[in-house]
Amino acid sequence: MVAKTAVYFAALAAAAHSVAAHTIVTSVWVNGKDTADAGVGVGSSYMRTPSSNSPVKDLTLPNRACNDRGTSPVSGFLKVAPGDVIEPEWWHFGARGEDPIATSHVGPIESWISPYDANTKGDVWVQISSEAYDKDSSQWAVEKMIANKGRNEVVLPKDLAPGKYIVQFNLYGMHEAQNVGGGQWYPNCAQVEMTGSGSTKLPSGVAVSGFYTGSTPGVVWNIYYSSTYDPKLDYIAPGTGVWDSLSTYSTDVCHEKVYGLAPAGYCQGGHNSTAPVKTSAAATTSKAPATTSEAASSSAVASSATNPRLPTRPPLPAVPSSLADPSSAPAAGTTTSSAPDSRYTDYNSCMRAYNKCLDRHQPKNGGAADFSSCGSFNCQSYQPMATRSARHAARH
Repeated sequence: MVAKTAVYFAALAAAAHSVAAHTIVTSVWVNGKDTADAGVGVGSSYMRTPSSNSPVKDLTLPNRACNDRGTSPVSGFLKVAPGDVIEPEWWHFGARGEDPIATSHVGPIESWISPYDANTKGDVWVQISSEAYDKDSSQWAVEKMIANKGRNEVVLPKDLAPGKYIVQFNLYGMHEAQNVGGGQWYPNCAQVEMTGSGSTKLPSGVAVSGFYTGSTPGVVWNIYYSSTYDPKLDYIAPGTGVWDSLSTYSTDVCHEKVYGLAPAGYCQGGHNSTAPVKTSAAATTSKAPATTSEAASSSAVASSATNPRLPTRPPLPAVPSSLADPSSAPAAGTTTSSAPDSRYTDYNSCMRAYNKCLDRHQPKNGGAADFSSCGSFNCQSYQPMATRSARHAARH
């Protein structure tokens, strides 16, 4: 565990020195086809592009749905069909596909859909995708997205009725998520026009703003280390469960269908489920047989209804108060190029303090960021020389 932690923090150190480590969705690929109709880093005509690539951190604000320009319609619509595979393209600097986000910003990526006419407001959002840590590939969703040139796959509901919708793509950077309010959310929304012959209407959903809180499993989590749980395999992706338009949608479906492990007896939401609504009256009585996983979810929902209390989570290590604001002291590493800074006891505490400084200067609800007061840190000097040499050799 110690060795793995050291290697991870080594990678984190390299990424942390890129202060513009934010991201934004500029376009969406459809079935492998590039649909971008603007320049590099410029939102396409169907994107409700935010004013900057900074995160939204307040879970209660309307910005949480589609960022700071999310309620302002744009001229274009992305033409799609039921079952299409769409891929948001994340970008923050450089050529397309080369630098979508800092590698330190690991975490889940989710997608939601709502009616266009609701304009992001109300209990209208239905979750259609969720990825967190994939034990088969040993990668977080963000790591998989980076490896795929800044794109992650979302399968649109297979029987969704024609019409206009808003699709939200949301990446959750968890490099500071061990503290309440520390995680970074990057919601980006596209206007889509569904074609085809689907017959299922959107069910009732949730209001994205305020749906997650600091008590929601998967929102506060230490991705670096723990003596009582596995930071990767025990992670729970927040959300409702994914709706494919062919089965009942429940806003409190437990997480059997979502990457990550759920605590026994826990379900998210208000114990509410909605059967698919067909546009044809003759189809309203049809219902697909329940699968094994659906039956398990129903059983878990019933369990949570009788015992809805959240499970006890082990305490998460906090950054000591003396390290909480490193910008108040001389910048680490400014005296010499190799000596460790005396304010820190080890590499991990140095990196936590540096990330804490970056976090304190993040715009809370979009807008430009200024990290100049964080200075330069020399956290890598805490790594054993053999570790640094191995990392250097691996890059060359």
